[in-house]
Amino acid sequence: MFTPLLALLLLNNFSSKSTMDTTKKEVIFQIDFQDFFHNDTVTLRINDCLVFKDHQLTSEISTGLTDARVKGYLDDEMQISIFFSSESHLCMYSKDKISISIVLNHYIKKYVVDLSKGRYIGFSKKDKNELSFSQSQKPFIYD
Repeated sequence: MFTPLLALLLLNNFSSKSTMDTTKKEVIFQIDFQDFFHNDTVTLRINDCLVFKDHQLTSEISTGLTDARVKGYLDDEMQISIFFSSESHLCMYSKDKISISIVLNHYIKKYVVDLSKGRYIGFSKKDKNELSFSQSQKPFIYD
């Protein structure tokens, strides 16, 4: 037998898990996977937190962008929420720096990024197992 209180509790439980409220949080970085990916398998870790595993990336020819966009939000001085594809992960944070580990087609690449040099980060594929890294103070422009 459902009571109105039980129904209200169930409804609140489901709604709190659906998406992260990002309206009041500061975006500290955005990572875009950009040009030249074609059915490539990618795993991404930020500060040792798994963001996605074996995600298949293909760049859109007209824009030079894949469907993988990751945003980091500052929770407090020691934690960030990393948001990807309607999921969020709470991770440790050290002021103005993040470590990024990318596995591209079974080859690992590691980066330590100083966010004071720009919060917009882009990765493009150079050849079968290589990436090019770019960083900017302004958002990237895609046609």
